[in-house]
Amino acid sequence: MTTAILVFVCLISSICIAQPVQTEQFRSADDWYSEALRLSRSVSPNLEKALHAYNQALLMNPALSSNAYKWRSWAKQRLGDYTGALKDINTAISMQPTEAKYFAVKADLRKKMNDTRGALEDYSLALQLAKTQTDSLVFQELHDSCLIQETTKGKDSLVKSKTNK
Repeated sequence: MTTAILVFVCLISSICIAQPVQTEQFRSADDWYSEALRLSRSVSPNLEKALHAYNQALLMNPALSSNAYKWRSWAKQRLGDYTGALKDINTAISMQPTEAKYFAVKADLRKKMNDTRGALEDYSLALQLAKTQTDSLVFQELHDSCLIQETTKGKDSLVKSKTNK
């Protein structure tokens, strides 16, 4: 019985001792950001925990990096918070206004929010800022598909208004 109690006490004390080490692991914004990226990029991303880690990183250092805002935007988008995602990608753009991919992310968000015209504007900006031919081709394809959607939407409205008369 005494041995069992001693083993139990040793286990409890080792758990208690191990706990501060785990929380000290994330002392800096960079540590939180690294953890957030790990959680986001895993095979089965844990988006809630990743979002918490991004929040902690950006709380500790709001100027951490434009990529931190882009990745937090991605996590928010995947969780269905399009408004929060749009705010974060706008912050990333304000920090790095010549990054074409940020405008493409913003365009994707605006398209999901049924703002096709805004998405077209952002795809156009992404095209203008594209640094590689591959990016240009991708952004052109996204722009064109959005343009087709906007054109189709306009024709549908015209047909509906004519049939209602």
